[in-house]
Amino acid sequence: MSIQSAINTILEADPSVVGAVDSYTSTSGTEYMIFASIGLPTTVKTATGTQKLSTENKTINHYYISPIPGSNEAVQINYVVDCRADTEVESKAIRDAVFNTLNRQRDDNNCYFFVCAKSEPIPPKDADDNYNAVVNISAHGLLNNE
Repeated sequence: MSIQSAINTILEADPSVVGAVDSYTSTSGTEYMIFASIGLPTTVKTATGTQKLSTENKTINHYYISPIPGSNEAVQINYVVDCRADTEVESKAIRDAVFNTLNRQRDDNNCYFFVCAKSEPIPPKDADDNYNAVVNISAHGLLNNE
């Protein structure tokens, strides 16, 4: 399992995280607005059509920010988790749920150990933006299927 998949699996399995973000119903069932990508999608496919995301949505997106080494030895790879919401209080709540879920934890396969740091929310730059409280993750372990 890749580090990014491990992060996504852990976040989607934690009630405090999924309770802090928005959800929608797809043809597969309930989906949470947790995205493994640098940016947020503009829309999500629902069971009845398409839903446009807005600054009012409470979302998480996560992505790696460090180079991936060319070996299969012990590595440290850094990820960023953007915790976005319409208000500062909501973005902090998402950030704290992510931090508490991942900090000093291992993935299900016991391949990676996560150490986290959290920052204060970045305010919106304009009316088309929202608050973003960032969690930085340092993943330690063996590079596997990344």
